[in-house]
Amino acid sequence: MNLAEFSIDKVVIIDDAFISRDTALNNVTDEIINYLREYEVEFDDYKSNYPEAALKDFFESIEMEDAEIEFILEATKMNYSYFTEVLDDERSVEWYLPNEFLEKINSSYSYSDEMSILFVVDKRLEGTKERYYDKLKEVLQSISKMLEGKDNRYLFIYTSQIEKFKNYSDVNTYLEKLNLDKDTADNLALHLNFVEKNVELEEGKINTAVLKSQKANLLSKFNTIQRNTMHSILPKVWEVNNNELLLHYNYLSEGQHIDEILYSIYKNKFENVYLDEIKSTEHNIIASLRKFIHKHIENTADIETYNLQARIIKELNHSINKPEDLHQVYRSDDISYGDLIQVGSKLYMVCSQNCDITVRANGKRVDSEFLLLEIKETNTQINSKEISRILETILNYSFRNHNKKTTFLNELLILSEFKQLINNEAILAELNDYVNTKKENQENYKFSCTDFLAEKKGYSYKSKTIYNKIPTFVLDSLLLESDDGIKVDKDVINNNQHIRYAMKKAINNGFEDFKKKFDKWNVDIDIGKFLGELLFEGLEIIDAVDENRELKSLEFKRIRRIGRIKQDEAQAIHQAYVENLTRIAVNSSPII
Repeated sequence: MNLAEFSIDKVVIIDDAFISRDTALNNVTDEIINYLREYEVEFDDYKSNYPEAALKDFFESIEMEDAEIEFILEATKMNYSYFTEVLDDERSVEWYLPNEFLEKINSSYSYSDEMSILFVVDKRLEGTKERYYDKLKEVLQSISKMLEGKDNRYLFIYTSQIEKFKNYSDVNTYLEKLNLDKDTADNLALHLNFVEKNVELEEGKINTAVLKSQKANLLSKFNTIQRNTMHSILPKVWEVNNNELLLHYNYLSEGQHIDEILYSIYKNKFENVYLDEIKSTEHNIIASLRKFIHKHIENTADIETYNLQARIIKELNHSINKPEDLHQVYRSDDISYGDLIQVGSKLYMVCSQNCDITVRANGKRVDSEFLLLEIKETNTQINSKEISRILETILNYSFRNHNKKTTFLNELLILSEFKQLINNEAILAELNDYVNTKKENQENYKFSCTDFLAEKKGYSYKSKTIYNKIPTFVLDSLLLESDDGIKVDKDVINNNQHIRYAMKKAINNGFEDFKKKFDKWNVDIDIGKFLGELLFEGLEIIDAVDENRELKSLEFKRIRRIGRIKQDEAQAIHQAYVENLTRIAVNSSPII
């Protein structure tokens, strides 16, 4: 894609190497002197004698011909000839010395909001390290203001000294060296691209730099969407405050607390504002982003290999960076599908569907028991052994020929994206050794590298286990947990101000039903232990009865809610159980 396809109207170039006949000798930098190297001695002498003179005075003193002068003046722009070649109108390229640019911007000059602009900035402005940092800071501050809130402005730094950034933190560290304020640094961070000055500019390098800026523009648009979401939602919240019935049905009958309802309102509003806002950016961001990826893929020689590499990078990135499967919950949150319950030393996941276990306004629900499925905790280190397992799992479906698979893997191991993702020399070395081990020896290969990229705790179905049932009252009582444990009596239930009103009715009803059953179990045994085992294996109950053996309170022991497994992971565990449960035994008869 060329600049026109990115819809760029103007390129603004800031470099201290640009000169004219009127440039003062004191403003001539070392980079410019390189263009005068044949006259370096004469230049130094003349500058010493006439420090206030201009270049035209020096040219006249050595009787330089006009053709040579013009050649030198144009030579300072040669690094940027790409732009004059691809843009038809010479007026589409503007050339500035740093001070000229700052003077123009500070004089209240502004570009049209509709104009799409690519800013190209030389990294070393005005010689010494201290001065170039100061001047670069001023220039970037001015450009940052023109980038903010615009989706048609782009930036890259053109330099012979490329900064090597391994991560976003490195970018921020670099910007901190320039002493930029936090807002400016945040605004520039994703735009910051370095293009090497010693290498000829060409379409691919420009495309990559502009695409990064486009992504930054799209992400910065989210800030606008966030502001507009809040601007839009505040009047609605005022309406809610004056019409509580808008919220109370979900509170009473859908199992949601007020904070969860407001968060749902916010998410829905953000999505609606996003869809409205993004339509207005289609010409400047969406269209060119989609056009670029199409062009990039279209020019890929071996699309099957490229797609396989992309899948591997995606799967490994997910394995390395995926967050924990478990979410924290408030004590007062209703029991829900995916909740992780520990009873004794065993772990269980709630498998009942929310529509059947949600407590409605009358304190009732469809089910009287929760379905619990025993599961197990897993711990996985993302090390060379695990990475090789992931690679083999993906590639075994794509390669039947071992030699072809080995060739593919060797190419993958030197791929810059793969090396950047792994970012561990020891792991890369062991993967290389494994890949190039003979096929017959790979199965028994001994991985010895102790390094790992991440350690992930998760949960999975424990084979051959089945549903366990537990009365809803028992798990509902977990919502009453305090620092003193899980105690259930009339006062504890009625004094709790955090659980939902409908849930309070459900626990009260459950406690009353339990007391009625307790009267029938009035036998001369350790009633607490008996009840615990009766209700659920591993559960312990401490009961408090009066002199008439009437149950006054219960205290549940060896049971707790740990958190809530993310829905997609909970569904995968549940699906594994269903598949195990629905196995079909096949016993085929001889065919005669």
